[in-house]
Amino acid sequence: MSEEQANLLFVDDEQQILVSLRALFRSKYNVYTADGGANALDIIRTKHIHTVVSDQRMPKMTGHELLREIKKISPSTMRILLTGYSDMDAVIKSVNDGEVFRFISKPWNNDELRTTVDNAVQIALETGDDAADLHDQVLEDKSPVGSGDGILVINDTPDIAEQVQRLCQEQHLTYDTRNIDEALEILAHEEIAVIITDVTVAGEDTTEFVKLLKQQYPMMMTIVLTSEMDAQTAVSLINQARIFRYLTKPIGDGMLRPIIANGMHSYRANKERPNLLQRQTVESIEAVQNPSLASKIMGRLKTLRTRFRFSRQAS
Repeated sequence: MSEEQANLLFVDDEQQILVSLRALFRSKYNVYTADGGANALDIIRTKHIHTVVSDQRMPKMTGHELLREIKKISPSTMRILLTGYSDMDAVIKSVNDGEVFRFISKPWNNDELRTTVDNAVQIALETGDDAADLHDQVLEDKSPVGSGDGILVINDTPDIAEQVQRLCQEQHLTYDTRNIDEALEILAHEEIAVIITDVTVAGEDTTEFVKLLKQQYPMMMTIVLTSEMDAQTAVSLINQARIFRYLTKPIGDGMLRPIIANGMHSYRANKERPNLLQRQTVESIEAVQNPSLASKIMGRLKTLRTRFRFSRQAS
């Protein structure tokens, strides 16, 4: 299928915005519009929509609620959320329930919007068949311990690692690290599928570390578990690090266990079908805030990048 045949769906309760979006994209794509969640779902059920762009603030069904339902019905559809204000609850839910590809701020820049939508459409066209089963499952992980899919916990207290170890001890090796240096040492020598980290560990901001790591090793799934909830941080982490989940701690076993299992499922899907890694594409980091940290990370990741290439070739 050529890019010109791709189907876009824009959802917004303001008709003028829908008119503007249609005008911006109709020369390149088949553009569908809906003025609310119910109408959007009707379209999703009858049309193969490659990319959906939804506003967040809408009556009856919000944007994150809509994207959550679209993920269930059509998991291969790329999902983008438009938001014009900092709504922490909505941002977090859209990460955790809808697994959005990108957040776009309103008012948007036309060139940036075109670039983001074009990238999403191209990825949808190239990964559609492989992505058809990328929905969350309640998984029972029966893989033998030490099979290669480790869990790396980066936290300056032992409680999270102890919890993960208790939940996953029969299936996965859990590595307990207390700072970025220790985490890099593990990454250099072990295959890690899922990282669980706070946004600040041992007084050090880990968000840039997570972003740089995702650029070099996109297969890896990152779960952010923190008490420092911030909408702007969540937006940057989804756009520049494609984090898997953004969660509040403390977190109960009943919630954490299936999240880890689904993170493993996504990791293995990416490993078995490398084409899916396109869906983990991230925005470039415009300005590195800590150049010395970045240099250290890039130097230590040479081994990781080599192992990543070999794992892709083996797949």
